[in-house]
Amino acid sequence: MEFDYEVEKLFLNYKWPGNIRELQNIASYLNVMGFEIVTLNDLPQYILNNGIDF
Repeated sequence: MEFDYEVEKLFLNYKWPGNIRELQNIASYLNVMGFEIVTLNDLPQYILNNGIDF
């Protein structure tokens, strides 16, 4: 699995309010969905809503 540049930037700047559990949940979700390249459109809406503007 690869991450689009915008996804990498979002993940690095995201506050992760759920700490490691939230990170584990999003990693599991992306793994189950089987994306080859993860784009912003593939992420759950709550991640996009709480991400910083870039």
